[in-house]
Amino acid sequence: MSILGGLEKFGIKADEKIDLFEDPKKVTAKAAESDTPAEPVKKSESEFVLDKSLRCPVCDKVFKTLQPKSGRVKRLESDRDLRPRCEGIDIMKYNVNCCPFCGYTALSSSKYFETINANQKKLVEEKICKSFDPKSVADAYKPDVREWDYDTAIALHQLSLYNAVVKGAKTSEKAYNCLVLAWLFRGKAESLAKDPEAKDEAAKCKAQEAEYYKEAYEGMNKAVATENFPMAGMDQSTVDYLLATMAFQMGDTSAATRNLSRIITSPATNSKIKEKARDLKDEIIASIQKTQQ
Repeated sequence: MSILGGLEKFGIKADEKIDLFEDPKKVTAKAAESDTPAEPVKKSESEFVLDKSLRCPVCDKVFKTLQPKSGRVKRLESDRDLRPRCEGIDIMKYNVNCCPFCGYTALSSSKYFETINANQKKLVEEKICKSFDPKSVADAYKPDVREWDYDTAIALHQLSLYNAVVKGAKTSEKAYNCLVLAWLFRGKAESLAKDPEAKDEAAKCKAQEAEYYKEAYEGMNKAVATENFPMAGMDQSTVDYLLATMAFQMGDTSAATRNLSRIITSPATNSKIKEKARDLKDEIIASIQKTQQ
């Protein structure tokens, strides 16, 4: 009988070959060798958002929406075209405010959502509020809903874009809304990448990303010619860099190079954007040389 044979009554079966006086350091080492590395725990987006109360400037009703917790969100390296990336959450999903009572929707910046004049308000009331169905967004605004999926976020941003068109918003607001939609379709495609059965859906997302990207690029170029900076929260150098990356992605290396030249030669450009511009210029030169070979 094992010297620890009495442990069975506790549901424990001790190893008969146990060495009572084995060096504890060796025991710890053996345990470490045998342990399988634990899979990293994937946090839910709900851990990174909180409720925010807002008053709708159109119907004057108060509602709660989801907003990223600034203190919990860890920023990662952004995409080349400045799409923000964060650990555990795609914050662009929550870059929109939608009144679940009347349907007035805009990008979450107070500059966009809260700033609406009497004429714009009238247009929204006539063309959106009268036909808006509160049931269409009810699921997204239930108290127990703590995160939005990509389909919900995309739908709300599309409603935001339509509101912007209806109220005659600035070109830069509509263009930036299109850019956010392009980023959301990119994010959705990335979330589907590991599912072999979702290849067709991912391809559709890529096509929709390209469509909104084109609209965003054209809109931003028009805005640069007609509006003052800052634009969509960006100074001129940042917008020039954004346009350069977008042009390069769409195959227009000439336009990309022109924008980059303005950035690199401007003494007002901050060092971070200037460094990004130089890196992109090198990539463009390498791309041109490769096609000429």
